[in-house]
Amino acid sequence: MKINAMNYRNSRGLSLIELMVAILLGVLLSTGMVQVFGAAKSQFYLQSSLAQLQEDGRFAVGFIAREIRTAGYRDEVWDTTVFSFPIAANSADGGGTGTDKIEIITLSNTDCFGAANTMVDAANDPLFYEKVSVFSVNASDDLIHDCKYGPTAATAVQQLNEQIVANVEQLQIQYGLDTSGDQSANRWVNGGNWLANGAAPLNQVVSVRIALLLATEGAVSRTNDTQTFNLFGTNIAAANDRKFRKLFSTTVNMRNLTL
Repeated sequence: MKINAMNYRNSRGLSLIELMVAILLGVLLSTGMVQVFGAAKSQFYLQSSLAQLQEDGRFAVGFIAREIRTAGYRDEVWDTTVFSFPIAANSADGGGTGTDKIEIITLSNTDCFGAANTMVDAANDPLFYEKVSVFSVNASDDLIHDCKYGPTAATAVQQLNEQIVANVEQLQIQYGLDTSGDQSANRWVNGGNWLANGAAPLNQVVSVRIALLLATEGAVSRTNDTQTFNLFGTNIAAANDRKFRKLFSTTVNMRNLTL
């Protein structure tokens, strides 16, 4: 049988040069795809980290602010025997660059879990007990909420010790004093300094302002963070790492004291 020479020539494979060019083009294309995928992954991680940071900051500030707004509530507004003042005297200033702590007292007929008090009055309505909420930052940079509930603050039993958000590098709190009797703050002091430098007594606190400095979980920036953040006069230097940081702050009027 004869082999057609024309068909034989048309069925030849690639030459070595053609094969090398094809391999090179494949390598270049694969490298480009890897780079595009890597950039997209880095951008996704950055955006998700920033979104988580924003969500955590807003949630933490809102959570604390809500508790402050309820501070001082009494079911019988004329009764001042249940607690002397809704901001406990041991709400502490961290000193220097240390984190602060705030302790809030209010009356509530629901416990720390939101369940109605099992103790009832003659009308079978849940009794109002004292609820004590404490906010602080632990050594692991977690914002912690402790909650106690009982007939009095002294006899209240701790029911909650929960993490609100993580990666909280700083919590600073100041208290607005009404020294003129117009129910608005005209002087700001740190916790525990109620009587320092001529400040007014604790029972003149009408507002609270809080500042939280949060960081992303991991490194998201291409350069180290060398910023300095000012939290009500307390300067906090970033850790010189590649995390992204954001400051959240708000001022809360203690409406149960100023209505």
